[in-house]
Amino acid sequence: MKKTTIFRKLLESDETIVMPGSYDPLSASIIEKAGFKAVYMSGAGAAAAVLNAPDLGFMTMTEVITQARNIVNAVDVPVIADSDTGYGDALNVTRTAKEFERAGVAGVHMEDLEKHQCGLHTNKTLLSTEEMLGRIKAFKDSLQDNDFVLIARTDAICAIGGGVEEAIKRANLYVEAGADAVWVQEPPVPMQTNEMFEKVAKSVKAPLMAAAGYNKHSISQFEEWGYKIVFYPTLYLQSTMKYLVDLSRDIREKGRDKEFCKTLPERGVSFEEFMSLTEFDEHQAIRDKYSPK
Repeated sequence: MKKTTIFRKLLESDETIVMPGSYDPLSASIIEKAGFKAVYMSGAGAAAAVLNAPDLGFMTMTEVITQARNIVNAVDVPVIADSDTGYGDALNVTRTAKEFERAGVAGVHMEDLEKHQCGLHTNKTLLSTEEMLGRIKAFKDSLQDNDFVLIARTDAICAIGGGVEEAIKRANLYVEAGADAVWVQEPPVPMQTNEMFEKVAKSVKAPLMAAAGYNKHSISQFEEWGYKIVFYPTLYLQSTMKYLVDLSRDIREKGRDKEFCKTLPERGVSFEEFMSLTEFDEHQAIRDKYSPK
């Protein structure tokens, strides 16, 4: 079964889709091996991992597509990717749709921002509703695979001239234009309320996506509110970064301490698990099979 079809069936099922956010093929593979049925490719994570850049649109479409394709090739489960603003107007969006489809992802989300930036920022500038509706229609009309999922993201809650009501209105219009699901981008955590999540869930007539990991809400809480997709955009990368910061500090400060160095092998996975996670034996078996004896 195609990965697009697998994800489409998940979207139409009663099951909540839980997607940890990957940033490279290794993190995606580890997520899959942990038993998750889908993987999210974080745009912010990819920008940090590939360019050491913030989530401000530094990654070109070609760079994002390359990272998405590498992640897709590393896992057997569907991958949902971040396509930012679609990389231009409706004409550019037609190419964006085709390139992500060729890369093998099962779907993307596309936002209604005039210029891409991290969703948790405030005072963002929105596209006109009409412009975003045209981009959604252009994207959908450019697809060959009807099971490919387009998730429309609206940043209206914390945009200039926006708010919750504007976000709900836009979300429903985006669904009418052809979006398969909606992500109403949450405001910064101090501005989030349970009432906001509930109101959005009750008012938007489509499968809803919500970001967890920042706000300490559980999967069951999002299920209670009525959200279909719960994902963790950058939690995995943030956790990795914290470990690297702590380990680098400790080695710099304690690396000459013999007793400290004895504990270092316990700080990460074992070498055997490292080899297992990168599937050394499986790949070595292929080499042995086809190489001269």
